Amino acid sequence: MVNIAVRELGLVPYMIRRFRASQPPPRSSYTRPVVPTPQPSVRPDAHATPHAPARPIVTVITSAYNIAPYIRESVLYALQQTYSNLEVIVIDDGSTDGIIDCIQDIADPRLRVLKRPHRGQAPAMNVGVAEARGEYIALLDGDDVWLPQKLERHLAFHADHPDADMTYSGVEGDRCRGKCWRPAAGHEPTCHIS
Repeated sequence: MVNIAVRELGLVPYMIRRFRASQPPPRSSYTRPVVPTPQPSVRPDAHATPHAPARPIVTVITSAYNIAPYIRESVLYALQQTYSNLEVIVIDDGSTDGIIDCIQDIADPRLRVLKRPHRGQAPAMNVGVAEARGEYIALLDGDDVWLPQKLERHLAFHADHPDADMTYSGVEGDRCRGKCWRPAAGHEPTCHIS
């Protein structure tokens, strides 16, 4: 049986705890920080390159198909998160616009780029999930960016709600379609499914 607690509807899951249905959920190795981490004041390009974690807690998966104007910024914002024990996997789903050229010079050991023939977003995401090493899977569209504390807030929600398997959050914007939405002040993850 699935118990659902929802405050807002119509949102896509952004962080999912990985485990097999026949097993109980693993205890997370993430512990909520006592003092909140300050928001970084540097541009994503100025981010110092950390060492790749032996086993990241979060795997960010981005499926990309012909979105070269946006992919670099999307990847840099993912790598610039205040919670840094992560890996970012970009699946180039048969793009013809040079996506790999846009991100090949990002010298961060947490970034992996996989190229495959075009099959669509869902199969590309499945490739990312199969390659993921993190306890949590976070989905990031290649034409979107995240606020710097997004992953930290999702992990804090999971730490406060250990039976939650999935979290959702609000949307800031959609650059490809020209829409400009404003995030709600202090918006926290708002849904969990257990």
